[in-house]
Amino acid sequence: MPAGELVAQVSVRPAWVLHWFARAVVPAMRDSAIAGLALWLALQLRFDFNVPQPFAGRWIWLVPVAAGMLLMVGVARGVYRTVPEFAGIIELLRLGEAVAVASVTALVAAKFALPDAHVVPLSVPLIAAMIMFLLLGLVRFGSRLTTHVKASWSRDGSGQRVIVVGAGQAGEMLVRDMLRTPGSDLRPVGFVDDDPAKKGKRIHGLPVLGATQDLVAVATRAGADLCLLAMPSAPSRALRETLGRVAAAGLKAKIIPGLGELVGSSVGVADIRDVDVADLIGREPVELDTESIAGFLERKTVLVTGAAGSIGSELARQLVKFRPAKLLLLDNNETDVFELHNDLRPVGARSDVDVHMIVCSVRDRRGIDAVFDRHRPHVVFHAAALKHVSVMEQHPDEAVLTNVTGTRHVAEAAIAAEAERFIFVSTDKAVNPTSVMGMTKRVAEMLIAGASETSSTLFASVRFGNVLGSRGSVVPIFKRQVQRGGPITVTHPDATRFFMTIQEAAALIIQAGAYAADGDVFVLDMGEPVKILDLAERIRELLAPLSSRAAIPIVFTGLREGEKLHEALFQVDEELLETSHPRIRRARRPLTQLSSEDLDTVELLAAARAGDGQIREGLVHLTQSEFGSRALRVATGD
Repeated sequence: MPAGELVAQVSVRPAWVLHWFARAVVPAMRDSAIAGLALWLALQLRFDFNVPQPFAGRWIWLVPVAAGMLLMVGVARGVYRTVPEFAGIIELLRLGEAVAVASVTALVAAKFALPDAHVVPLSVPLIAAMIMFLLLGLVRFGSRLTTHVKASWSRDGSGQRVIVVGAGQAGEMLVRDMLRTPGSDLRPVGFVDDDPAKKGKRIHGLPVLGATQDLVAVATRAGADLCLLAMPSAPSRALRETLGRVAAAGLKAKIIPGLGELVGSSVGVADIRDVDVADLIGREPVELDTESIAGFLERKTVLVTGAAGSIGSELARQLVKFRPAKLLLLDNNETDVFELHNDLRPVGARSDVDVHMIVCSVRDRRGIDAVFDRHRPHVVFHAAALKHVSVMEQHPDEAVLTNVTGTRHVAEAAIAAEAERFIFVSTDKAVNPTSVMGMTKRVAEMLIAGASETSSTLFASVRFGNVLGSRGSVVPIFKRQVQRGGPITVTHPDATRFFMTIQEAAALIIQAGAYAADGDVFVLDMGEPVKILDLAERIRELLAPLSSRAAIPIVFTGLREGEKLHEALFQVDEELLETSHPRIRRARRPLTQLSSEDLDTVELLAAARAGDGQIREGLVHLTQSEFGSRALRVATGD
């Protein structure tokens, strides 16, 4: 062994010994002493502190018996591995097991081991068990008790008086955390809950004051300043009704995340946040078949194109949880993909996932080929796209080069690299398309369907509607308009769109990847379409004080070029089939062969920056939709 390594080991050993002594020997000695003290005190109590001579010296024989069993069971049940600050019911039960076994063993020894020695009366081990449990519990739970007392003493009556809506598990954990957090600005005064059995009961000393329909009266009586919604599994409709009552009571409202957003099973003060429009539209948690997903992702090389975008970045954040061997983040936006890489690299390191950043455009055929030649990805999630309808109407060449040519580059590279799966992220704008963006995405869907006919790679498209909060979407635009004092601009009073959260969309795209086959289109369940006018009004209610809402008008601007009044998720000739996931359906239709000559022509027109009308006409011809003539009229403005 090298001298330097030997010196290092020798220098480390004393520290290791001290650590072992503090972690193992000291607790064992302490608990043994408590066992002896409990037996002695039990004997004294049994004889009113006047122990007869036959028993005065014999009880000591039971100490090694009780202490030995206490330590053996404690070690076996993990009592000595508990962090005192986080000890709970489970640790208390395990401690009770150890004490019970130690006491029963002492009882047996007192009765049968030395029958002629008058060790102790049989009641002594039973009394000792209660004393031992009390003392050991105080030792282990003393730090939590001290923290609670300090937090109580530190409260001077100031801070926001809080009504908690929901007296279930989430509400209980939230109040517990508020009560034990020293210096917290939140002062819980009670609960409201719709379970009639809970009315009048107390949780952590706080009363359940009534049902949610009594919120106005309850808040007035309690002098509340803030309402915390602790209902992580509540549907959007229930949240909207509750928020209406909160507004009627003149309270501010905050919320804890839905089940799909919570990390782990605990809820605390750190989880409290402002109410967002996503809470009012969709909070249903997405349940995934993790086994089927892990089957095609675990220890594989996975590529996400458009990784810096809203959908691409959320895909990457969720994919890393399934422990691929390598996660490739590809985007031509070097700043955002750099930041995403910095966020995910430590997460990947903890799960043994190698996260790579790749700056490249899907329009660069040589660059894409080089990426696939070097990394040979097994699974590709193609999310790169230009997506804004009105912008793409003005730049149809850019839409074709990214959404069509870019998709073609990535798909052909995946085939050449013998990738196992290719999942294309589509949109409801591709259904009966009337816009340039929609037509390019429809052509891309057809490309994906055609690629599956000539390749061993499993291809699939995943189609869904608008994503709440994505960059450039209507929600952040409405928020900025409210913050500026209005007006809020809405295209049409009857316009509707399908919405889901980014987290929902990404999770279901990954799940649909497990079903990829035959170039089919998988359609995500978006729920009922939402009126844009209703969405604008909800955002105004959330962000604007009650006194100033009327001063923020909603102005109708008319549909922009390429926009529809209502979107659809299915083509009229698509056959809808169920999958094993209740929120994913398969849309199958007769394969429409793309003319390679016509496709080349449209791509050449785009690359040559030809006239917008020529490119639009070529796209209409390619989509071969029964709505084609109408699409051409709308797209060209005729």
